[in-house]
Amino acid sequence: MMEHSQFWNLPTTMAQYLPTLEQLVGALKHEEESKMKKLGGWGNFSSMGMPMLSAGIGVDSPNMAFINSAPDDCFLVNRLASGRYSLKPNLSRHLYLYRGQNKAYEKILPSYRHSKFPLLIHNLKIEEFRILLDSHPLVKLFNNGIILGDYKRPFFFEMNYYGLAQHYGFSTSLVDFTSDIEVAAFFASTKNLGDDQYVPITDVKESPYGILYLYEMNPFLTFTMEGFSSIGLQVFPRSGAQKGFLKDEKGIDVNQCRIRKLLFRHDANVSMRYFLRNRCGAKLFPKDELAPFAKQIRDGKHISWEAVARNSYWNSHEDPNRNMRICEEYGFEIDSSLRYVFMPDDLHSFYIDIRNGLWEQFCNQIYFEGEKSAYFKEQMLRLPVSSGYSHFFDERYLERLNYHLYEERRNSLRNLKRK
Repeated sequence: MMEHSQFWNLPTTMAQYLPTLEQLVGALKHEEESKMKKLGGWGNFSSMGMPMLSAGIGVDSPNMAFINSAPDDCFLVNRLASGRYSLKPNLSRHLYLYRGQNKAYEKILPSYRHSKFPLLIHNLKIEEFRILLDSHPLVKLFNNGIILGDYKRPFFFEMNYYGLAQHYGFSTSLVDFTSDIEVAAFFASTKNLGDDQYVPITDVKESPYGILYLYEMNPFLTFTMEGFSSIGLQVFPRSGAQKGFLKDEKGIDVNQCRIRKLLFRHDANVSMRYFLRNRCGAKLFPKDELAPFAKQIRDGKHISWEAVARNSYWNSHEDPNRNMRICEEYGFEIDSSLRYVFMPDDLHSFYIDIRNGLWEQFCNQIYFEGEKSAYFKEQMLRLPVSSGYSHFFDERYLERLNYHLYEERRNSLRNLKRK
C-alpha cells in the first residue's frame, strides 16, 4: 500500500505501480480484521490506564457503539451527553473510519471553502432546511419523545440537522467519513455530477489515481477532543445507508494528523463494479420526500426572516444587520413571508411508504442493548397503532400537526409567484 510524500502530485508514470481499488480495499479489510482479532475487541482497549469496560455497557454507556452484542449492520440506541438518544452505527468490529476521493489533493477542505458564498449564507440555508425538517411528522415524534410500553422514562431522539444537511448537498464546515469501506470505495471510484447523480470513473488517463483516507479510532479521543461525530440513523434513510461520520474544523487537523493516505490506480472495470454494486448510487442516495426540498432551498435566492432569527439565536455574537447586508451583497433577498414546511401533498408518497413497511424497515435496523432489547423493539414496531402516537403515522392528522404553519406556507408560495 503506497503512501507518497507528495501524494497529490504523483507522476502519471508511477500510477501503474499502484494497487487497484479492489486490491486496496481487500488488503485493508484483512488488516482491520487482523488488528481487531489481535486486540480481542474494544473491551480490551485502554488509554492512560483506563480500560473501556470500566464505563460499563448498555444504552447509557458512552462506549455503547464500541462494546455491544449487536449485528454489524445495526444502529444502536445510545444516550448522548445532552440526555437525548442517537442511533449510532455499530463500531464493535471496526477500527477505522474511511474517506474516499477520486482524486488526491494536498488538503481536505470542507465544502463551504470551495464556495463563492461566505459561510453565513450556507448556515442560513441550513437553518431553512432545519425549519423544514421540524415540520415532518416523524421528526416531531422523535423530538417530542417516545415512551415505550411500561418503561416510563421517555426516549428523546437527537436529530443531527447539520449532519443531515451535509448528506443532502448543503455546504458545511464538515468533512465526510464512513465506517463502511465499501461506501468510501464508491465515492473514490465515481464522479459527482451534482444533485445526487454519480458516474463511474472510466477515463483513467484523465484520472489515473484516487485516494483512500484511513483514520484509526481512539474511543477516548475520537468523539471528544478530535472533533468527530456520528450522524447515525435518522428518519430519512440516506445517512444510515452511508454509515456517515463527520469531522468538523475543530480538534485535530485531518491534513496533518495520523490519518493515512493510501493511493490506488483507477481501473474502469473496478469503478463500474462499485457503481453497479451500489445500484448506480441509488443504494446510498435513496429517493425520499426531503431531497427535492433540499435542492429548492440550496438553489433558492430567498431567505426567510425566521432563518435569520434562528441563526442570530445560535450565533448571538454576530450582528444581524450586518448579516442581512451580506445577504443583499451576494444577491439574496430576505423574505418575511417565506416559510418552508411539508404540505399534505408533499408527504403523500411518504404515507404510502409507511403503509408498505417503511416504519418496520426503519425499526429493524435499531438495536437496544440489554435485557429489554426485544421488548423495546416490539414497542417501537407498535407505535403506528399505539394510543398517543398513531396520529404521527396517519395522513388524516397531518393538518393538525402543522396547522399553524400551513397558512404561512401558502402565503409564501403566493408571494413568490408574484415576484
